Amino acid sequence: MSLVGSLEDLGLADILQIMSLSRKSGVLVLRSEDGEGRIVFREGLVHAATVKGDAPDLDTLVRRAGLGADAAAGELEALRREHVERVIARIFEWRSGDFHFDVQDEIAPQDRPLALAVGLSPQYLTMEATRRGDELRAGAGGLEPALVFSGEEEGLGAAFGDARELLVATTVARVEALEADDSAPASRVEPAAPRARCSQAVIVDSDLLGLEWLKATLEGSFARVHLFQTAEGAIPRIRQYLMRGEVPAVLLSPRAPMDPLSGIDRASDLLRRLRALAPRMPLLLVAEEGAPPPGEARLADAVLWRPGGTALLGRAGEPARRSAANALREQVARYALPGDPGPG
Repeated sequence: MSLVGSLEDLGLADILQIMSLSRKSGVLVLRSEDGEGRIVFREGLVHAATVKGDAPDLDTLVRRAGLGADAAAGELEALRREHVERVIARIFEWRSGDFHFDVQDEIAPQDRPLALAVGLSPQYLTMEATRRGDELRAGAGGLEPALVFSGEEEGLGAAFGDARELLVATTVARVEALEADDSAPASRVEPAAPRARCSQAVIVDSDLLGLEWLKATLEGSFARVHLFQTAEGAIPRIRQYLMRGEVPAVLLSPRAPMDPLSGIDRASDLLRRLRALAPRMPLLLVAEEGAPPPGEARLADAVLWRPGGTALLGRAGEPARRSAANALREQVARYALPGDPGPG
């Protein structure tokens, strides 16, 4: 059996999400006016990728890198990895075409020479493709977003985004049914991916006092808490976690500076991109008590309220801080997983 679709309905970012969530093994073949690509998955991780007409063998990669016949295993694995990242970034630029996914338990002989011993996280590859595209556009003098995820086009509104999430969830269920009996009930379709319980939190807030208060409040909820005053500083940390197959909770103040060079001008841009890359990642907005609810609230899982201004200083504000801390910890409890922080 195979999964068949159109790139106009599901972009590559969405397809990679589906493969990661379903943890299937097989081959994704994509055909577009720009070419024909092939991506090999093992248990949801990407092990190989090629584009027809531009698929050098391992010897060619070795020669291009200036290595000899005695190249170490680690050097060869690095060449394969760079090749996969480059091919995925190229396929991300395809805006139209079709695809089909065929379940396969073993890597085909034609894919083995360039296949990675350790697969790459689809979330990491999506972030890496975004970075490569952003750098190309910045070098060309443009600041447009490198990738337009399906459902993200400006002006389509929240209804389109909701429909896209349902489409992704439905397709995940179809992939999960590839090896099941054709008579499996339709009730297996899930409405959306549940949010993860996280051991790590990445907090972005331009207010240094607010950051310190959030860290002190949440240190007992998460095993590790990372603080950043800009989104530009936080994105590499998020990317590192996704590369390792881990999902951090992201707490974001809409007032924090974003990352215009990556096409992220507003908090809503970052929330949409993170949701597309890792649908199980908890995305939580941080706002000051007494302020109106952030306009980006519909894109987040929750709005967390922290004290602002003079309430963060002095004994007079201590009761308000204590009350706010208790409320905030109660809100994040459903997303937090205290314990071993792991590597990094």
